[in-house]
Amino acid sequence: MNTKKKKKSILEMGNGSILEKVDREYGKVLKNIQDPNTDPVKVREITIKLKITADHERKNPSILAQVTSKLQPVNPIKVNLFDVEVLDQETGEAIKAQQEASDIASGQINIDGEIHVPEVYIPHLN
Repeated sequence: MNTKKKKKSILEMGNGSILEKVDREYGKVLKNIQDPNTDPVKVREITIKLKITADHERKNPSILAQVTSKLQPVNPIKVNLFDVEVLDQETGEAIKAQQEASDIASGQINIDGEIHVPEVYIPHLN
C-alpha cells in the first residue's frame, strides 16, 4: 500500500510555502495596480528564484526558494509655484514668498460666500 502523497509541482514543496509566497507577492501586485497613485498599465513582475544545491556525493539536494515582486513606484506630484511678495507682520517689510498656482482666483467668493485666500510659503532664510 502506497501511503505517500505525490507532489504535482516543485512549487508545492515545503508544505506549499513557495506557493504561499507567490500568492503573497501577487497580493502586493494587485494592491499596487489598484493604488490610484501608480500607473495602472505598466508592468509588474513576480520573480521566483530557485537555488538547488547538493552534497559532494551528488545526493540530498536542497532547494532555496526566493519570491520577490517588482512594483510600480508612486507617481510624482508636481506643484506649480510662483513668486509673490508679502508684508512681514512684525516689521512691515516686503518678503519674497511662493504661492501655489491655482485655478481659483485670489479673493474669489464661492457659492457658500467664503472668500478664497491663497496660502503662501515663506522660506526661512538664515
